[in-house]
Amino acid sequence: MTEKWQEAAFLLIGSLSESSHTPGGGAAGAISAAMGCALVEMIAGISAKSKYVPHESKAMLQIALPKIKALKSELMKSISADAEAFDAYMKASKEVNISSGERAKAIQTALAHAAEVPLRTAMLSAEAVLELQKIKQNLSPRIMSDYFAAETLLKAAAECCAEIVRLNLKYMKDRNLAEKMKQQLANCLSSLELYK
Repeated sequence: MTEKWQEAAFLLIGSLSESSHTPGGGAAGAISAAMGCALVEMIAGISAKSKYVPHESKAMLQIALPKIKALKSELMKSISADAEAFDAYMKASKEVNISSGERAKAIQTALAHAAEVPLRTAMLSAEAVLELQKIKQNLSPRIMSDYFAAETLLKAAAECCAEIVRLNLKYMKDRNLAEKMKQQLANCLSSLELYK
């Protein structure tokens, strides 16, 4: 018998495989990052109850857990936000009831937002990786496979969203904003490089 979480996973994979624009890569990145945070929450929770983990380490994990939960919550919001941003871009692209100038402006506004959402997801993912690194020494050695799974999901999510941001930036006419977002992305990814 299939459990509810498996049914939800199958439904999600089915939704991603449909020939519609959303959910797409940005949502998939946010999902991966949220799953990474969920794994961090799980391993921190297990370690906090483990007889093999010192009391001081358990205290550190209890301090870290609220931050991990908050990051997971924000990343879960990014799932819908990404789909909504792309839908808004598609709507602006197909708008025929406004002037060509207004349409071009609407497209650029939507495009900027379609870059901002995955940029935020990448930044949240990178932040979650750094939080995970902080608690590494406090975790039970018996669940380190889940630690590495969480880290891999979070880093992959950051890189996935980075590719989407890079693509959108190419088409943005506001070069000042594009350069600002490009620098934010570079800072985000470089922070990950420090912890490889």
